[in-house]
Amino acid sequence: MCWGAGRNGQVDGGAASRPRPTPVPGLTGAVDLALGAAHSCALQSTGNVTCWGSDEHRALGPRRLP
Repeated sequence: MCWGAGRNGQVDGGAASRPRPTPVPGLTGAVDLALGAAHSCALQSTGNVTCWGSDEHRALGPRRLP
């Protein structure tokens, strides 16, 4: 669950602010978190890492090529 100002997709990938805890779409099995000023990342029980929010200065990591 995530909440706060929604600018730059910080809360759940959308632009709306969320004053109450809101599920992060597609995120399940989170076992650890890393939080920045304008982005969030979750380590999932599968070993995958999911990040969302502002990608300013590549805060979300390298982009995958299609």
